[in-house]
Amino acid sequence: MKSFFLFYYCCFVFAGCVFVSSPIELLALDGNKHPSQYSHTNWQTDQGLPSNTIPVIFQSHNGYLWLGTFEGLVRFDGVQFKNFDQSNFPELINNRILAITEDKNHTMYFGTQTMGLFTFGEKKITRVGHQRLFGSINKLFTDASGTVWIGSSNGIFRLENGTPVQVMKVEQLPQGFKYSFCNGNQATWIGAPDGLYKYTSGKPIRENGFPQVAVTGICNDRIGNIWVAASDNIIKLTKGDVHSPLLIERFSNDPIQSIISGKDGNVWIATAHGLARYGTNGRLVRFPEERIPDAPVISLYEDREGSLWVGTLTGGLNRFRDAVFSTITDVDGLSGNYVRSIIETKDGALWIATSNGLTRLQNNIYLTYNTRNGLSSTNPITALFEDREGSLWIGGATGKIDKYSNGKFSTISIGTDGNEVAYSFCQDRLGTI
Repeated sequence: MKSFFLFYYCCFVFAGCVFVSSPIELLALDGNKHPSQYSHTNWQTDQGLPSNTIPVIFQSHNGYLWLGTFEGLVRFDGVQFKNFDQSNFPELINNRILAITEDKNHTMYFGTQTMGLFTFGEKKITRVGHQRLFGSINKLFTDASGTVWIGSSNGIFRLENGTPVQVMKVEQLPQGFKYSFCNGNQATWIGAPDGLYKYTSGKPIRENGFPQVAVTGICNDRIGNIWVAASDNIIKLTKGDVHSPLLIERFSNDPIQSIISGKDGNVWIATAHGLARYGTNGRLVRFPEERIPDAPVISLYEDREGSLWVGTLTGGLNRFRDAVFSTITDVDGLSGNYVRSIIETKDGALWIATSNGLTRLQNNIYLTYNTRNGLSSTNPITALFEDREGSLWIGGATGKIDKYSNGKFSTISIGTDGNEVAYSFCQDRLGTI
C-alpha cells in the first residue's frame, strides 16, 4: 500500500456546497475535520461478509485485512472477502473468531470463543495448546519483542518458544470483559478487570498508583503517553506516569469498548453508542449517528495508509479515510449551503459568500458575517474582490456594496431604486475601484 502527496490547492462551487482540495499526505485521518468530511464505506453481509458482527480487525505484513466475525475468519483485499470457517476447517466447530495477531515470523494466530488458539495456513490450521486451556480467547497481542500474548477467560498467557505459559490467573472474568495490551516505556501494559498492570519480566505487576477499576482499553501514542479507558473515563498517563493521571473525558452511561491512538496522535474511542475522536487540538468530537448507524462499535484498527476501520456489533465493517475533496457545509460552520462566490485574500483566508451571509475560513476557524455584525445585506451576495490595499469588497443586489477594511464594514450606495446588482469588481492602475 502506497502513500502519496497532492501538491495543489483548489476550490469548486457545485450544487450549493464548497469542495476543497488541499495538500494532503494520506497517512492518517485529519483530526481537524468534521466526521462528515471523511470518506465512508460500509460493508455488510450483502457485500460478502459472513456476519455483521466484527469483534476484531487486523492487518498482516502483506497488507491483507483480517476480520474476526461470528461466522468465521475473513481475509479482505479491499475488493473481495475470502471466508474461512467450518466448511474450510472442520476443527472450527464454533465459528466465532474474537482475536487475531501476527508474530515476528509472520505466523498468523487467531483466537476463538470456545475452540482455543490456532495458527493459520492457507490450507490448514494448527491448534496451539489444549482446547480447554484458555477458555474463551478475547484478545491477542504481539509485543515489541515479537512475543504473542493471549487474553482469555482463564487469565493471561504468553507464548514462549511456541508453548503457552500462564502469567496471570483469573477466577472469573466479568461477562463481556476483554483484556487490552499495549507497548510503552520498555514494558507491556495490560488492562485487566482489577486495574492496570505492567510487565517487564517474570510476572505482570499491578500499578498500585492507579485505581483498582476495570480497564477496558489501553493504547500508547507516538510520544510515549499511555491512554487508558477505565470506568468509562479516558485517562492519560504522561510518559506512562501512573502517579499523575490526567482525566481527559467522561463517557457517562456509554461504556468504552476499545481505544487506539493514530499515527498523527488523535485518539479514537469505540463506545456502546458509537465512535468518538479526541484530537491533538484537545477537542472531543462524537461521530453523528448516521455515520455509524448500527452501534455499538466493538473494534478499531488504523491501517498503514491511515484509514480507520471500525467494526460494529450488528452493522458490519466501516472504513473512514481522508478524501481528496472535502465537502464544507453549514454543519462545519459555513454560513449557508448556497454558495455564490469564493475568494482567497492575501493573508491566506478563504472568504465564502452564501445565501445567509459571508464566511471567513482560516486555520479551520469559521467566522460568519451578516446584517447583525456589519453587512448591509446578505441576500444575495453576488461578488467578492480584494483590492491592492487588502480591503475586501462585497457586491449585492440591493443597490449597495460593502467594504471590509481593518475589521470594520462600511456601506456605499451604487443606485437609487435599491435593485442595482454588483456583479464584479476591478481596480485600475490608479487604484480606482
